[in-house]
Amino acid sequence: MREVYGEADPVYLKGRALFESFVDEGAQDAERGYRVRLRDGKREALDGYTLTHLLLSWLLDRPRRFQAGYDMTDPRVKRMMDALVTTQRGDGGWRPFWSEESSPIYTALAVKVLILSGALAKKDVQAAVKAYAA
Repeated sequence: MREVYGEADPVYLKGRALFESFVDEGAQDAERGYRVRLRDGKREALDGYTLTHLLLSWLLDRPRRFQAGYDMTDPRVKRMMDALVTTQRGDGGWRPFWSEESSPIYTALAVKVLILSGALAKKDVQAAVKAYAA
């Protein structure tokens, strides 16, 4: 809506405020090391989905969030990316909350968000893949 109506548009401002509250909540989850389920207050372990979905939505033009400053310069994103690194599993992958096993899809998404956020250099990933494939 910002591109159509401008930064003062009430719909854009409400959406931006809502997204900011979600980023705040994600950073709080990352800092405490678990998330709290809304329906029953139970603690759940952090996972690949929880730590990536805010920044990598299934909307078009995904990199826009990073272009808008949601990257490692934002302390909340840094906390979430640090937590993502710590949730990497022994097999090198990441899992979504609904699975106990690593998922190739969520592993790729985790690497993608780490690169786009600036937490991981693309050239380092490329070098590691080349070394592994050799």
